[in-house]
Amino acid sequence: MSNSIGSLKVDSPKFKGETYAGSELCNTHKVKKKLLNELVELETQLEQLEQESQGVDPSIMRSYKDMIHSRQLFFKEINY
Repeated sequence: MSNSIGSLKVDSPKFKGETYAGSELCNTHKVKKKLLNELVELETQLEQLEQESQGVDPSIMRSYKDMIHSRQLFFKEINY
């Protein structure tokens, strides 16, 4: 039961250079680069969907916006 979702830490890390699990953040360059690439790709795909607005499920648009937002937050968090 210790591996359940209830055992995850939900508090902010004590130090800026840590993850929520307490691991140190080292050499985040690769992660930042990957996040930026994903952001560009997701934003491009969202723009294409917005142009084809007819017949596109609104929940798909919302999913893209949520994915973009979560990556932006993560990028801001590691880009201190």
